[in-house]
Amino acid sequence: MENNFYTDTILEKDDVCNLFKERARLDQGLKKGQKMLVFGRRNSGKTSVVKNIVGKDWVASQRNSVFVYIDFFGVETVDQMLSRMYSGLAGSLKRSFPIQQTLLTALDIIKRLRPSLKVDDSGSPSISLEISSEGKGGLESFFAALTELHLKKHHVCLVFDEFQDIHKIPEVEGLLRDHLQNLPAKLPVVLMGSKKHILAQMFSSPKRAFFNWGDHIEFGHIPYEEYTAYINARLRKYKLEMSHQVSEHLQNAVNRDPEAVNRICQELLSTFGEAGSKVRSITNLDVEEALAVLLEKRQSSMEEYLRHFTPAEERVLVAFAKQNGKVSLPTGKEFLAKSRLTSGGMKKILDRFVDDAVLYHEGQEFIVSDVFVWRHLKVFRA
Repeated sequence: MENNFYTDTILEKDDVCNLFKERARLDQGLKKGQKMLVFGRRNSGKTSVVKNIVGKDWVASQRNSVFVYIDFFGVETVDQMLSRMYSGLAGSLKRSFPIQQTLLTALDIIKRLRPSLKVDDSGSPSISLEISSEGKGGLESFFAALTELHLKKHHVCLVFDEFQDIHKIPEVEGLLRDHLQNLPAKLPVVLMGSKKHILAQMFSSPKRAFFNWGDHIEFGHIPYEEYTAYINARLRKYKLEMSHQVSEHLQNAVNRDPEAVNRICQELLSTFGEAGSKVRSITNLDVEEALAVLLEKRQSSMEEYLRHFTPAEERVLVAFAKQNGKVSLPTGKEFLAKSRLTSGGMKKILDRFVDDAVLYHEGQEFIVSDVFVWRHLKVFRA
């Protein structure tokens, strides 16, 4: 059975729900060579839109284009960061210059990438790219290469995903800001991130290198009615339908997380997708039963995940689960009593949870980032 509710992957254009305003702003920004900060929760569609929609359209609109996408998720050292940067650049060059001689010509200006001729199993020669060690000087060479590509009439776009993860590496923010502002004015740059509180510190504090940098684009919640239309467009071929009321119930049940919505719709299709000739209306009960099945399927993996937390941290998560994954004042007396923690102990756990994206911190509210975590705790621990 065909499945149009995709999870655990970067989506193609036809599978992304809405986000038309965000697409339009990004599209115009790339065309004008703007510098942009794109942020929003995980699974909000940022990477799919930037990499698979706007980025692909930008590449297709002009010759000699080089779209450089680099993911900084989990980097902790300068060497790790540089390795990601040069690996991303190497992959971009191989996609942009598939003809080997053209690729070798482009590599003449990128001294840290060394071409290596290899023979595959079929006997055909192919070029692989190896990274030479250059220490911190690798930053200067990387950006010099982008500038040189631009000066040689190649259209270059640079994207750093999960950009906030560089914030713990000493001096890197200032160095990157300096290099980015010295790139050619018409070379578009997109910095992306999912940890809003860290990005706010990096881009809103006058003491930080990226203060007031770029045009800011936030990926928020998809409107209820848009997601309802998206769901029904995919259910219709299986003679299923979902009312707006049920769709809203579903979206609220998973804190309007698109990935979680799609998971439940996958489960609904596996249950009802082979139904008879009559149209079946999905009910709230169907949604709850699909969610219960998903929780049961993920029970072992969730228990394994929870082993990474201390008993005190788990108590905090259980207390969150009892309040449906959202707490407005976790340092208040009532919530501290439920968690059996002091104010100082709670603050340390909250700081760690927010830094590790276990929780989102939005305004006065703290929210468990993975809806299946608090749902699991509510069913099996609370």
